[in-house]
Amino acid sequence: MKTRKDQGTATAENEQGDEDEESEDAGGGREKVKPTMRTSPFHASILMSLRKTGWRGLDKGFVYPKRVAPELLEKNPDARSTPLPYDTKFYNTQLQGIFGLNYSRLGEFRNEGDRIELDLPLVTKYLKGNKIAKADGKREIYQLVNNPRRERATKILKALSVMRGGAKQAQFGTPVHPQAIVIAGLSCGNLIFNHLFEDTKEGPVFKLETFEEVVRDFADRIVTNVYVGIRTGYLHPESERRLRERFSTQDSADSLNVTVVVCTPIEAVNRVTTELPE
Repeated sequence: MKTRKDQGTATAENEQGDEDEESEDAGGGREKVKPTMRTSPFHASILMSLRKTGWRGLDKGFVYPKRVAPELLEKNPDARSTPLPYDTKFYNTQLQGIFGLNYSRLGEFRNEGDRIELDLPLVTKYLKGNKIAKADGKREIYQLVNNPRRERATKILKALSVMRGGAKQAQFGTPVHPQAIVIAGLSCGNLIFNHLFEDTKEGPVFKLETFEEVVRDFADRIVTNVYVGIRTGYLHPESERRLRERFSTQDSADSLNVTVVVCTPIEAVNRVTTELPE
């Protein structure tokens, strides 16, 4: 997103980006400066707890300042450093999230309505340089001439499979990379694979019947194999056994009109990227 000084006012930019020149629109008036903003093709939910309750702990500690601040000493020469208490709250649970990548929007920019996705001076520049081209002769939709969609999508998805982070990760060694991934290519914008896990004391349970129902309902919109990446030993033992046995034969795939492949989380991402169109 890029905001402008005179956003919403009746001014216009010239090709060099100056704002002191005025121009007239089709109706004879002055054009308004539009904000430049683009919705991300990648969508992600927050990471939510899989269970309603979890183990909680509270660690009480202290920070011991090495010296007193000079400003405080000026006010009170007898001031001494005092230990500062702090608490660390722990919560142990499984996390789940929903992610979606709008493949068709990679390398595409739409300058329609009250906002633009590609700065107007850049449109002129890139059209002349043959870096972009109009996708539709009547609409202001531009696409990269050499669009590396597959390469970019592959990098995003592979990064997701090895996701890491968290302020306390180095201190407590808590991993957030996915232990289970359900991924497939779709011809629609519905994020269909959600709420497929239920937590138990012996590990998460994969809702096999719910999964099959979703696949069967959206079979005509699933354009790749469906990959279920599971880390061995992560699921409830019985749930993992049922999942692997269910999709170990071709008969099970035929009954859903979609091929379901059970593998590891990283294999799931690597294999689905090979099915992406150029």
